[in-house]
Amino acid sequence: MTHDKFERSSEKDKFEDFESDEAMVVWLDLLGTVGLSRAGLKARIDDLVAKIKEISATGPIFDDGTFVGTPNSALQYSVVGDAVLLAQKNRPQTDRAAQHGLLLRTLALSKYLFDTGVPHRGVVAIGHVYCLGDENAKIISGQAVIDAIKSERLIQSIGLFCHPSSAPFFKWNLGFGGKRKIRAISKKELGRVVSPLLYGVAGAFFGEDQLPSWKKFAEEFNPPTDKMGVLGHIKTSAKVWSTRRVVRRIDGLLKVSES
Repeated sequence: MTHDKFERSSEKDKFEDFESDEAMVVWLDLLGTVGLSRAGLKARIDDLVAKIKEISATGPIFDDGTFVGTPNSALQYSVVGDAVLLAQKNRPQTDRAAQHGLLLRTLALSKYLFDTGVPHRGVVAIGHVYCLGDENAKIISGQAVIDAIKSERLIQSIGLFCHPSSAPFFKWNLGFGGKRKIRAISKKELGRVVSPLLYGVAGAFFGEDQLPSWKKFAEEFNPPTDKMGVLGHIKTSAKVWSTRRVVRRIDGLLKVSES
């Protein structure tokens, strides 16, 4: 992001009610919350929500580097416990652009979480989505949400992954020339070692800015013996998280608790 700080604008929240059979959602689950104190969990969720408000906003950036934006204007979100649902905006005339914007901001959020030491796992899916909200509650539901959540629960790694329903977007993105900003790698490309750990998804996706953060986070717990490419760092992630153990930081030390 090209701004130094974010301020909430005075405009009304932009969460919109809509229903669509071809909408994109991302289910993003924070790991490492088991064992956190009540205050520690609240602090982590508050930080997540603050960042989502920022990445979901659009607005002007002023000369002093301040971004004054309105949440839910670039994408819509709903917080569910220690997880978050992100949904595209309802833009039937520019559907792929809305989905592209959702994933770019998801990658920005993932990079931030990895850089701040927060392990997470997310799945993107496309299908039936229903959004309904007011000032007190925001609900995102539908088959796409169910598909994303069910798949995320089966994955034994960290990072961002693709439900088979999202394949049409990634094919469009490749043809549109957007592979540098949003790239995908299939389970077949990942090979037999990693594929069993990614049951229920078609592969992984990442961005040129987010990938180094994902890789660095994985390498902290399993240092590589040589320079690794995309395949290597995802394998490293899988090795670390395949037992579904969650590593969390406490006062600079590493402690392990079951997820």
